[in-house]
Order: sequence, then C-alpha cells, then structure tokens
Amino acid sequence: MILQKNRFCDKMSSHMMRRTAITTLLILGMPEHLVRKISGHSHASTFFNRYVHYAQAYMDKEIEKVHSKLESY
Repeated sequence: MILQKNRFCDKMSSHMMRRTAITTLLILGMPEHLVRKISGHSHASTFFNRYVHYAQAYMDKEIEKVHSKLESY
C-alpha cells in the first residue's frame, strides 16, 4: 500500500490563495486601488472586502500604533 502525502498546495484552494495574496499585498502597503486592479475587482465591487482577512495580532499591532501616536499629543 502506497500512501501519498498531501502537498501544501494540495490543501489550499484557489480561493484561499487569492484571499491570502490580496490580504498580503494590502498589509505590505500596496494601495487598495492597485490591489483591486490586480485582482480584477472594480472600485464599486462589494466582493473585494470578502477577500480581505486580517489576523487579530496584526489589527492589535496597528491599533497600538494609533494609541501611541495619540498619547504623544
């Protein structure tokens, strides 16, 4: 009996990979209008936000940056 190992890419759907790419581009600072263009979403598309999923740790870090800036005023 031969067991085949699932490769990492076999466990990922194209939707998951697309969602990861869109979220990563936004986190790395690419302007949203360019990410929309690259991913084929128009400016008026309501589906675009379905692809963006930020990790809670990332959101907490960004909120902390805002708090730090506010404390300096």
